[in-house]
Amino acid sequence: MVATPTKLIGFAALAVAAMHNVDASGISALPITSGGKSFELNKNHPAYAGKLASDAHNVVVHDNANAVDPSAVRMRRLEATNEDIQRLEAHFGTKMETNVNTLKQQYGSATFNPAPWPSSYWPTFRDGINFRWSDDKSAAEKYALAYGKDVKQFMDDVSRKSGVLSQSDAKACTSNDQCTDSSCAIREGETSGFCIPGWFGICHAWAPASILEPEPRCPVKKGDVTFQPLDIKALMTQVYDGVDLETVFTGARFNGPDEPKNKDKYGRFEDAARRDLGPGYFHIAISNILGKFKQSFVVDTSSGAEVWNQPVRSYEVVSLQVVDAAELSQAEFGTNKYPFNRDMVKLAKVSTKLSWVFETGDDGEFVANGKVDGFTHTATYDYVLELDANDNIIGGEWLGGSQEQHPDFLWFATGKPAADAQTSFGLSYKDVRQLLDESVACGGSVTTAPTTAPPTAGPTSGPSTAPSTAPSNAPSNGPTGVPGNNGTATPVPVTSRPHNGSNSTNVGKGDYKQSKFGFLPKQSERAQKNPGHPVPASEQQQPSGAPKPAYTPVTATPGAGASTPASNNAKPSPGAPGAGASTPASNNAKPSPGSPGAPGAGASTPASNNAKPSPGAPGAGASTPASNNAKPSSAAPGKKGEERQQQQPQPQQQHANNKGAATPAPSVPSKQAC
Repeated sequence: MVATPTKLIGFAALAVAAMHNVDASGISALPITSGGKSFELNKNHPAYAGKLASDAHNVVVHDNANAVDPSAVRMRRLEATNEDIQRLEAHFGTKMETNVNTLKQQYGSATFNPAPWPSSYWPTFRDGINFRWSDDKSAAEKYALAYGKDVKQFMDDVSRKSGVLSQSDAKACTSNDQCTDSSCAIREGETSGFCIPGWFGICHAWAPASILEPEPRCPVKKGDVTFQPLDIKALMTQVYDGVDLETVFTGARFNGPDEPKNKDKYGRFEDAARRDLGPGYFHIAISNILGKFKQSFVVDTSSGAEVWNQPVRSYEVVSLQVVDAAELSQAEFGTNKYPFNRDMVKLAKVSTKLSWVFETGDDGEFVANGKVDGFTHTATYDYVLELDANDNIIGGEWLGGSQEQHPDFLWFATGKPAADAQTSFGLSYKDVRQLLDESVACGGSVTTAPTTAPPTAGPTSGPSTAPSTAPSNAPSNGPTGVPGNNGTATPVPVTSRPHNGSNSTNVGKGDYKQSKFGFLPKQSERAQKNPGHPVPASEQQQPSGAPKPAYTPVTATPGAGASTPASNNAKPSPGAPGAGASTPASNNAKPSPGSPGAPGAGASTPASNNAKPSPGAPGAGASTPASNNAKPSSAAPGKKGEERQQQQPQPQQQHANNKGAATPAPSVPSKQAC
């Protein structure tokens, strides 16, 4: 091609136009996951809580989606034609609403009722549902005995599916000293095992089951075997893990590495898979799925490599204002003009709360009696939406701390398992559903399978005392691990999302303390372990020297850079914690009147850190909501209980003798998680 003067002038003009437009999270250019309109829930599923199979679904990154150089050129369509939106439209059979005004007025908040039920994620290193969580037999043992299965064979099959044997391709070991970022899990009767990260489990099955199935309420007898509610939850979770349930999956799983945190000059991750979910799609998806269609969904609440599948309970758009593009750009990105999308006509700054249910190893009922409020966590996300001339959402950018801490992907199951579904090792959905129906009805022993499912538990009600089992501060030095048929039972592992005891924070990850059989977050250690990692604080706690971004709400249609930029003094200090970051609502804030049935209204206040735990109690490590006498907080849905304080011991071998107290797993998390 001959470089004529005319062509050179054209190239120069194009380069100049591109200098102020770098890649942003335009909806039509977000990374997606290949696989068609639906995905089967198995080891190839992007939400699988463990190491993905080599033939798992691929992440598709569009042209220039990784661009961070201002000279990168990419035209972004105004239409929300992203394939993920097409998947939602194919499932619901209608177009997604994308007009920001309609979404705000009609779907500004929503709550899913009944709430998803809390349960364990049944960690892989504890051999999944083979684990004995009480003095009785494990859920797997009980099912095999009650339904005429060979107990040893059934437990071996469970282990091969989601327990220790499922990781037989991992590094072999005889002690934790031989493992890195994992523990040596050894089944009873064996002298060696495999290095398994403490995070692997089946939360990808618990989350959809907790949304679609009613919560077990009462113990149920079948023959001589008594199934407790937690046993039934375990069996139902195992069913959902093993029947290739159809799902709609959106977003792209980030598989690491978490370090180094490669970012561009605007503070955004360079890796497109780590930047998503884009806030434009996030806003459209939650407002349509839960707001318009009244359906819950599952989110990976961490943008990093660890996977935390959590069932969503509610959302609330706390604030949404059209702002001056130049002022926002100066305050957030240090530029005089919005640098990301030249197709943008308006910018709307948004703050949204998202609430989800987290894990526990406690037995019993949580939803109908309101105890679920103590197992609900709320995160606040700040972002800017890019709008076209008709106020349709065409993209967006995360702001402040939400640039690093935001959901990674979003998905939901399209329905329950088929009535005759069963796993590869003979665990029958019909059997488990029969147990569940009896448990919901509190009718006693199992008789015949019902032809229709009974009503599910009703919406959550007022505050109630949540389970109060306490952890042991003194772990045993002896080996522990996968249970067998004899020995003293041990509590189920307990995990929950990172938080600092507040019910309104940005979601982080990587900072955890150990419970007796799992991991609990300890957000107070975040700054020590991850220097520079933003730790949310209330507005009153913000450093006096940390300037707040200046925004001017406008009613006219601002163009990109049309208005006078804000003063350079309004630019957030790079080193100031919380500058430009999401600001959690203080406990004095009043909930939005437009939020119907916001969970946690009147939720219990967390117990004090001074409360001493009783040693050796089952469910060690679970959050302990305070008594009913505590005054509720009105700040946000789902007041999450203060984490119980515990010593953090050195990693010990995870041996399977099932006799005596168990040894905590190592404190270092793996790079892929449940």
